[in-house]
Amino acid sequence: MNEINIRFSSIVNDTFPDAYDMGNSLLSDGTQHIGEAIDSAIREMPDDFLIKKFIIANQAEVKNMCLTEYDEEEVMEMFKEEGREEGRKEAWIETTLDHLGKIMNYCGISLDKAMDILDIPGNERNRYRILMAKQ
Repeated sequence: MNEINIRFSSIVNDTFPDAYDMGNSLLSDGTQHIGEAIDSAIREMPDDFLIKKFIIANQAEVKNMCLTEYDEEEVMEMFKEEGREEGRKEAWIETTLDHLGKIMNYCGISLDKAMDILDIPGNERNRYRILMAKQ
């Protein structure tokens, strides 16, 4: 679930928090399917709710989001993994910059020669030139 869906789901839940409960109670006594309960909750939403037009215009997506169980633990793990991946990328870049500097100093060679030694691909070399210039 991406950030837009999470924010949208939060807006929907804040706007009509009883929709899911209403769907469950109607389902439990067998009188209405949860999808119908969601449609009913949208129809019964007060007209003065600013988001009502948007929800009606996107009713299929709203219904899908209400029917999809939100798993906070899964979402948090996804964010943590994205953070770990970003951290690994930053660490890789920092380590490469450190190695470039050490090779240049120890061997007395240019940045381009040091990048040749580390086999840095051509499409990444400009980034390292810019980052090394900042150091």
